[in-house]
Amino acid sequence: ILPYDDDLDILVSEYDRLLLLRIRDSIADDQRSWTIFSPNNNSLDKFYFRESKKAGSMKWNWPFIDLFGFQENSTHIWFEAPVDKKYIFPLVLRPIASQWLWSPRSIFGYYRSLQKRHNVYAAAPSFDETCLQQRYSHRYESTTQKFLAVNCSQLHNIYPYIRRTCNETKYFEYLMINEKTPMYSLNTDEDAYAHL
Repeated sequence: ILPYDDDLDILVSEYDRLLLLRIRDSIADDQRSWTIFSPNNNSLDKFYFRESKKAGSMKWNWPFIDLFGFQENSTHIWFEAPVDKKYIFPLVLRPIASQWLWSPRSIFGYYRSLQKRHNVYAAAPSFDETCLQQRYSHRYESTTQKFLAVNCSQLHNIYPYIRRTCNETKYFEYLMINEKTPMYSLNTDEDAYAHL
């Protein structure tokens, strides 16, 4: 994505999503600076601060966090596509801006599951090699740009990026500021799904 998406998507179990709505409803509107908008009563909610500006002509504000409720059984979760739980759990902490947030165990397995289901980014053989420009503006809730794909290496001296390496037993992620300066490293057991 060039350089970043302009919203944040969080998947929670449908049970936890409904719990969040009950928490919202238990606190008076004038006692909180935030709210959660639930469009169309589906498994998607938008969490945002009340004082922020409208997202285009929509009923919610931007910036916002999309909260997706997923269904699950003993082997898979699904919202947009079925995803094997082995790609998700155990969760791994990864940095997003200045925060460390829980993320899927295998980014590769999760990504490939969505790619198979939706033909999403079908032209991109690897999200490490091909960077795609976000065509949609969540700030204005409209398509604002044409689709663009470039080789990610062209951006390494402009935007931070993840460099991934593997050996026989370990998988290493480095958040790089240019070709030479790592901001953090994450070492985990080898991602068996990195070559799907």
